[in-house]
Amino acid sequence: MKWVRHIAQITERWKAFKQLRGKLERAFLCAVALYRKALIMSAITNPDHIAQMRILTLRQALRLEMLGMKRRGGQSAYAILKAEGYKGTRQEIFDQLSELRTQWLGESV
Repeated sequence: MKWVRHIAQITERWKAFKQLRGKLERAFLCAVALYRKALIMSAITNPDHIAQMRILTLRQALRLEMLGMKRRGGQSAYAILKAEGYKGTRQEIFDQLSELRTQWLGESV
């Protein structure tokens, strides 16, 4: 009967993996869409636009952290944003950044 429990555990882990994989795929597609939108511009040379792209990149990194992914070295996106002066939980900061993104890009996702 041990093998029955083992198969049940494998099945549960597989279902959890598939759910996480779906979330990561959606996050990746959003990142690709943002990247494509950035490619429309020939070059970002304005310091204000560079700062905006940095914040948008940190927003995407925070989104992936909320899904369970981690950065490979250095600080997490959440820690960087907290050091920049944002306050609240990961979700609250993500919502603040989403509002900024809407203001900057003129669309809601």
